[in-house]
Amino acid sequence: MSLCRRKNFRHNNFYSAEVFGLNKSIRTELKMSNKQQVVVLNWKQASNTTLDGNGRWFNGGRPTQLIIKSQFRKGEWQRPQNFEFTNWKLNGSIRILGTGSSASNAVKQSSFSLGHTERMQTTAPSGITLSNLQINATGKIPLIVGPGGTQVALRNSTISGRSQSVGIYLDAESANNEIVNNTFNLKLDREAIAVDGSKQNVISSNTFSKLPWGGVYVYRNCGERGVVRHQEPTENRILNNTFNLNTLRSFWEKNPKNGRQFEYRYGIWLGSRESRPPSYCGADRGYPFGSSINNGDFANDNIINGNLRKGSSRGYLLKIDERLGIGGYDKFIKDDGRNNQINKGPFGSMQARRRNRGDAPGQALSPAGSPAPSRTDRALLAALSGRGSDCGCPSMAAAEAMGLA
Repeated sequence: MSLCRRKNFRHNNFYSAEVFGLNKSIRTELKMSNKQQVVVLNWKQASNTTLDGNGRWFNGGRPTQLIIKSQFRKGEWQRPQNFEFTNWKLNGSIRILGTGSSASNAVKQSSFSLGHTERMQTTAPSGITLSNLQINATGKIPLIVGPGGTQVALRNSTISGRSQSVGIYLDAESANNEIVNNTFNLKLDREAIAVDGSKQNVISSNTFSKLPWGGVYVYRNCGERGVVRHQEPTENRILNNTFNLNTLRSFWEKNPKNGRQFEYRYGIWLGSRESRPPSYCGADRGYPFGSSINNGDFANDNIINGNLRKGSSRGYLLKIDERLGIGGYDKFIKDDGRNNQINKGPFGSMQARRRNRGDAPGQALSPAGSPAPSRTDRALLAALSGRGSDCGCPSMAAAEAMGLA
């Protein structure tokens, strides 16, 4: 479709469609939220069409949250389908929402009965393509695929700027989404991509240049805001990505933004909450299904293949104050699920770890050859003074330089 020429906009709380290149006689809702303008495209504006920016700034470069959203109309849900948002520079973030976000009451109420996953997927946007974008995050998560979102693709794009959480969030009950051939150069306070109760996604051929808190984490949230999570994060494919492991903060450190502490960080972690379940897991008790009866991640039957690392995969843990000591571990790929097919390419061989579903949720499982760090005080002192070279630990001088000794 041809891109309409930008015009001056006059309407209070509304922009003319031509401002955003929509070749339709509609108005696009615009609000103000936390110093961001919020542009909402519903099923009419974002179905069976392409919005091509030809390299321009969306909304004139103003900090903007673009929401592609389903609409409840005449007793039924109308959802955006077959929409492409391409060749734009966006200063802000994108949300793909159906019934609502994971914090909404509508999603919460639906989660209390069986059929929740199907309800979310039949009401959420589907067939949404985001391509050739330059997204500059301004604090909010650059892209959230909300509950039930399916066949959403982010391709050939660059994501930079700052997020106070993750880079991309695939929310519960979503499925069959693609994150392909993108470059992530974000300052983050969590992992780059969170796959939370989302299944059959493809994360392929991406480059992660900054990973202070981890790369791709696959898990299922439990109980947050009282929402029962139904779907398990299975059958995801994480293929041919490049992870800069030199940027991982692989010693014990406190996250300055949210106060959480992490013992280990990895390029890829299947079942990232098995060993550290959140405190709110019990908030969804009382229902005979999903996370209400089992808080395990169930990050099972996923395929990890052809991923490359930059730098050494050797990590270490240092936590002197509780005298836990120092030890080495493999920070490339961590598998706390079962039946996952993992090929570390030139850096390791194919392995498939198995676990019975009856295993206790929250039990930490170390991959073969990567035991959890544990050293005596004597070994700790030896390592800090440079005599424990086998553990990949810093010398005393290096530790002091990092403020660790």
